[in-house]
Amino acid sequence: MNKDFFRAVKVFLKTSFSIFLFVMALFFMMVYILGFMIDPQTNADKKEYHSMLGAMVFGYYFMPYMFLKFSTNERKKFFRTMTVSDKYMTSVPVFVFNVLAFAYILITMGIVFKRFGTDNEFIYSDMLIYITTGAILANSAILFLSRCWYIAVPSYILIFVIFFSQYPLKFFMTDYTFGLSIGKAAVISVSLFAAAYIIQLIGMKYTYKKGVKIVETEPQNMIGSIKIG
Repeated sequence: MNKDFFRAVKVFLKTSFSIFLFVMALFFMMVYILGFMIDPQTNADKKEYHSMLGAMVFGYYFMPYMFLKFSTNERKKFFRTMTVSDKYMTSVPVFVFNVLAFAYILITMGIVFKRFGTDNEFIYSDMLIYITTGAILANSAILFLSRCWYIAVPSYILIFVIFFSQYPLKFFMTDYTFGLSIGKAAVISVSLFAAAYIIQLIGMKYTYKKGVKIVETEPQNMIGSIKIG
C-alpha cells in the first residue's frame, strides 16, 4: 500500500458512500443484534440456536450496500480515467469491504461476550464461522454486482439459504454446534477471509481489464468537488 492507494480509498469513500443506505444498513443490523440481546439462544436450544446464527449472518447482509454507488461509478468515464483508477476499481473496494466485515465481527463478538461472558465457548466459535461465511458472500455479491453475475447471484442466493435453513454450514455441525475452540474458529475465519480476499482481488483485477465497460460520460459539474491529489 502506498500514497496512491490511500488517495484512492479517500475517493472511494467520498464518491461511493450513501448516508441513506448507511442508515438503512445500520437499522437492520441493530434489529438483528437487539433480537439476539433480548432473546439469545445456545446450542442447547437446538433449532432456535441455528435460526439465531442464520439471523446474525443476515445482520451483515445490508452493510456493503452503503457503498452501492460504486457499482455505477465504476462504469463512468471519469472514474476510469483517474490517475488512481486501477486501485479505485480493484484493490480499494476489496480492502474497504473486508475492513467493514472485520469491524462487524468485532462488534458482534463484543456483544456476545457482554451477553454470555465466558460461559459458552461454542457460541463464539459457531457465530464466528457463520458471520465470516455470510460476510464473504455479501462482500462478493456487491463487488461483482455489475461485473460478474455468476458470482454475485449465487452469493446472494446462498446468503438467503443460510439465513432460512442454515445449510450448507449445518452439514458440518454435531449436536447443533461446530464444537470448535475459539482459537481454532479464529484460524478458520482468518484463513477464509485471506482466501476470499485473494480471490476477490484477482476477480476484480480480471473484470476491470476484461469486463467493465464505460456506459456513461460524467458531466464536469458533478466531479468538480472531487480532488484526487
